[in-house]
Amino acid sequence: MRQAVTITGLGSPSFKKGVENLNHILLMFANTFPDDKLNAWQYTEFQSWPAIECYTRYYTEKRLAPQEPDVPFDTLTDPESVLRNLAGPDFFHGRDNHVDYKEMSVKDGKIR
Repeated sequence: MRQAVTITGLGSPSFKKGVENLNHILLMFANTFPDDKLNAWQYTEFQSWPAIECYTRYYTEKRLAPQEPDVPFDTLTDPESVLRNLAGPDFFHGRDNHVDYKEMSVKDGKIR
């Protein structure tokens, strides 16, 4: 299980340039790492526009990170402990799985 967000510029030239720059950065890394050590990145599309999809898994297998501490889900994220209970005995919600949620608001012309 994972959670994801997709970001698109809806045809914006600056977003398109950003995607091109990300491809350039990937090529720089690809020339440095062995072929089997770097996952390829490809942009996705949203209604024919370039988009970037980012995701994180909710859980990590305990056998892969036995020393990592379990990080509780925030009560706003998992108020009924459904996600916590789905982990079972072989998985945990660790630091690499944790996501901080932010909200932007504008009040009196000021961004908060």
